[in-house]
Amino acid sequence: MENAKPFVPIPPNRLHFKITEELNKLHAISTMINSHLEQPLNDSMNSHNIVEMDDLKSDDGSIDTPIVSPFLDSDDESDDGEVINELDEYGNARNFYRNRIINIFDGEDLAFPCMIGFRKFVAYFDPFLPMNIITCKAYNTIMVEGLKSKGKNFVAIVRDAYVFVECFTYVTELVVLKDIREFIIKDITNIVMGRSLRAVTQLGYDCVKGLISFSRIFDIYIFWMPHAIHKIKNFK
Repeated sequence: MENAKPFVPIPPNRLHFKITEELNKLHAISTMINSHLEQPLNDSMNSHNIVEMDDLKSDDGSIDTPIVSPFLDSDDESDDGEVINELDEYGNARNFYRNRIINIFDGEDLAFPCMIGFRKFVAYFDPFLPMNIITCKAYNTIMVEGLKSKGKNFVAIVRDAYVFVECFTYVTELVVLKDIREFIIKDITNIVMGRSLRAVTQLGYDCVKGLISFSRIFDIYIFWMPHAIHKIKNFK
């Protein structure tokens, strides 16, 4: 034990320098890993046509307008591959928190940030309706922004709009139609999650009164149509 080196305490300044040096090395390693993972992540997300929503603030006076992303499927073969509006990236998915708890009876809490083209808006979602119908103001805004019709009455579809109700997360899709009368005549099976909209919502139509109705459990929601569709006699 005579040859053992005596314990020499490390000065506080040197210890602090050593800790700082190690932390800088760890930070450099973390930065390098993130730089290598960022590009594959972006490529994967872009390949699935995902439009991300970050913590966005709405423009003044722009409300009731949902996020709209291109819908590339069309009955017209000449429209194949056409992109209505080129949307690249709206922030980082890691910054989009999915644990928010809101009051379903507060209209402000049902608002969520979104984008049309390159403008920021705020949309409102009613979780109690089997279908959300876009407002005339929202449709006009979409048309002003240059979203052109893909043929017939279809304009665009809202994709992956995350809505938080208490501890549940809803992912909804809204449909933008140019003429609601055409919607009654033709099925939009390929638009609403691959299922018949009439079967899912139990859609009903009174051609005499011009009323369209949706059933949800024991409740019935009725909307008045601006134009009666007299040629539909037996709506099933």
